Amino acid sequence: MNLATLKEEELFYLIKNNLIPDLEKTEKVSRWDGYSENLSMAIELKCRRKSYLDVLIEKDKYIYLKLFNNCRYIVSDPSGIYSFNINNIDDDDMFWYEHQMPATTEFENTNTITKLVGYIPKVYSINITNKLTNETSKRKI
Repeated sequence: MNLATLKEEELFYLIKNNLIPDLEKTEKVSRWDGYSENLSMAIELKCRRKSYLDVLIEKDKYIYLKLFNNCRYIVSDPSGIYSFNINNIDDDDMFWYEHQMPATTEFENTNTITKLVGYIPKVYSINITNKLTNETSKRKI
């Protein structure tokens, strides 16, 4: 599997098929990508084409995910698939920056807007790549 070209829908089904069987997609305009009733867990997915030591998160997504007692921010990049329990991150450790970003992820729309973003070090994550790509290793995230 080439993680550099992984798409969010593929990542969703990797998680559903290997870790969270009751994971359901949320509406297209929702602030998160999936929800598990059994785990009372909201997840937000991001697939990145490049690897960095820290992962970017929009402040509004971070704040919204923090409203859930059980939430995960799951990011794939060429080096792996990382699961962040947002509630384990101290808000005082987060620093927010204004950054010009695409208004949408639709490639035909090239408009940019200023968004507040932060960077979460991967040390706050669990690398779940093997749990998603190895059939013998099906565990919760």
